Amino acid sequence: MNNKKNIVRMLIGFFGLFFMIAVIFSFLSKPLMGSSLIDIVGFSQQEDVEFQTAGQERFFYEKTYTITDKEFSILNQSRDMGVLVYRVPGYYYEVEINGHTIGKVSDVNHKGSNIWNNAYAFVIDQQLIKETNTLSIKGESASAFNNNMFKVYLGRYDKISKIYTTHRVMFQYYLIISIGFIMALSIAIILIKSSSDFGQKGYVWMALGAMLFSFYLVDYIEFWSIPISKLYFRKLTILCLFTGIGMFGVGLGKRFKSQLLRRFAYVVILTGPVILMMAHTFPGFKMVYSYASIVLLILQVLILYALIQVRNDIEFGKTLAFGALVMVVTTGIDVYGMINNLETSKMSLYSIVVLMDSILTISVYHLSTDYQEIQKNAASKEEEVNFLMENMYRDSLSEYYNFKYFEECAIREDGLLTITFSRFDALDAVKNNRGIEVANNVLLATYKIFEEVFTPYGTFYVDGAGQVIGKFIDVHTEDAYNMHEKVRIKIMQSDEIKELCGYLPYTVTTGIATRIDEEAHNDLLHHANIAMLNGEGHGRNQTTIFKPKFLEEDFGEQENHHLMLNFVYTIIHTIDTRDRYTSRHSEEVSRYSVMIGEKLGLDEDHLNVLKIGSMLHDCGKLGVSDLILNKVDPLTDEETRIIRNHPIVGFQLTKQIFKDDRILNCIKYHHERFDGSGYPEGIAGKEIPLEARIVSVADAYHAMISSRKYGDILSHEMAFDELHKGTDKQFDKALVMAFNQCFD
Repeated sequence: MNNKKNIVRMLIGFFGLFFMIAVIFSFLSKPLMGSSLIDIVGFSQQEDVEFQTAGQERFFYEKTYTITDKEFSILNQSRDMGVLVYRVPGYYYEVEINGHTIGKVSDVNHKGSNIWNNAYAFVIDQQLIKETNTLSIKGESASAFNNNMFKVYLGRYDKISKIYTTHRVMFQYYLIISIGFIMALSIAIILIKSSSDFGQKGYVWMALGAMLFSFYLVDYIEFWSIPISKLYFRKLTILCLFTGIGMFGVGLGKRFKSQLLRRFAYVVILTGPVILMMAHTFPGFKMVYSYASIVLLILQVLILYALIQVRNDIEFGKTLAFGALVMVVTTGIDVYGMINNLETSKMSLYSIVVLMDSILTISVYHLSTDYQEIQKNAASKEEEVNFLMENMYRDSLSEYYNFKYFEECAIREDGLLTITFSRFDALDAVKNNRGIEVANNVLLATYKIFEEVFTPYGTFYVDGAGQVIGKFIDVHTEDAYNMHEKVRIKIMQSDEIKELCGYLPYTVTTGIATRIDEEAHNDLLHHANIAMLNGEGHGRNQTTIFKPKFLEEDFGEQENHHLMLNFVYTIIHTIDTRDRYTSRHSEEVSRYSVMIGEKLGLDEDHLNVLKIGSMLHDCGKLGVSDLILNKVDPLTDEETRIIRNHPIVGFQLTKQIFKDDRILNCIKYHHERFDGSGYPEGIAGKEIPLEARIVSVADAYHAMISSRKYGDILSHEMAFDELHKGTDKQFDKALVMAFNQCFD
């Protein structure tokens, strides 16, 4: 920011310095030329120039001057001599010494040439000098001009050349550079404003007005072959002057909220066309323009007032107010000179250019600063939006992309594409039994396994609720299957996950679908979900590849089964946390029961039923008080009756939820004995349902190898000895033998 301010200060200082040099040059030019050059008095105010009228806009003139003896002595010097013709208006003119032409400006065929306000230097050949010498200038002008516009100097050519060069630099080159600078700044302002609507109003008005004003400056630059007459060209430049400064005033009025300045600026804009219509000859136009310049002076006074009002409110305000004051003073002097047909210094032209350049430079500075601030705010907002978008598309727990990102932002690829859908078994039970924090840690550990296996073959998306979508490009079904099997095994073997989940059987079930025809992402996802449901319906903890026949199956039962298992996990957690002597008892009994069932060759459906029934075998204990469950001393008869009633309580509780008799048999009859001495009904042998007989063996085994209320913990061998002793009394011998084989 400070560097930009320094650049603005440097440019304004440069403008001001050049203006001061121009002022000094203007006021010292006469003394300098008078001390080093000879003013040819015959071309000064002492004698009129003779004109011959050739039409409304054509005046031929010719003047011959006899050089005096003193001036002649200068011509006889050994150094080259020259003539400086300064500010002679017209279409063209030529300079002669003793009848010989020493220089021409344009010619009779360039009626549109613009040589207004310019100086020209010509070398005098020594061979042309005689004892009596005459200097003649003849040419054509658009009007009869007075003597103050006709200056001719005689002197050493080296001095004339220096003055001529200084004039070109201070006037011609300065105006050319000013035009370029004004145009560049104006275009910059328009481009910045057109990029977006920001900042104060009025900048575009100022830029367009400055561009029109720069066209007016062209009238002070030498060029050739104007396609229109001098009068029309002059009218066009004056129209640009009034319109340009008027528009510039409108812009300043809008920028600084000056209603008076803005309204009068519109008057100035309308003044230009009025001037064009009021004059049809060059002298008449010059007179109208001179008086109309008073309107410009009033506008400049209003600009000065507006800048004084805001000098303390904007950066560089005092500098602009001082520049406007200088502009008003110099314009007032020049307007007075034009009205009274006096020689003007044209300092108003310099002051307007300096102020306009300064205002445009400061405007670019303000706009660029505002633009940077807007860009900064936009970048900040973009970062905020990106942050919000990231949050919207990121899982809040793991920061992996979520399902929403998959649905809305994932790139739609063509060609071979495999989509997988995974769901974590027993996650809800982990949440209900171990708490949200533990469940979250389980998910994070699981996602790490997915990332480890998937990278760099595919990407996955999570929903934080125990579901994962996998996407594989140019990966075949078998490869995706192998990766998911690797994930499934790693999850089962993870010590971290085992420690977090405890007895809860946390596993993953996955469905896989690969694009065959032109299936969309959503269709593939649907097929993968169907395959996953099929896997859940057939025992969970497996990876299933989609088959079209799955679409014909009803997976509502599998969804109910999934919800039912979560309910079961919650119930058994409640039971085992109440009975401190049987921690994880329900899970272990279920595991041993399934082992016995597998050894017996039970089908998958029967094993699932056995798994659920064995988990819930002690759910009736929910109706037993904690005092009885955790009592160390021997139970009273009444307490024993209450404990022995828990199979019936469990049966009554679960029959409202489960309709499968095999599940209910596990709960109701697991304390029946093979010899008929058990409870609650005292049935014996094969009358006891198979599921209950299996649970009875598994329940007794785990009770013996666990911390018990009425005895020491037994080893595996000792526990099996007790089971064998109880065969045909408490246990079915065939089931004990099958269980024993599970450990061979």
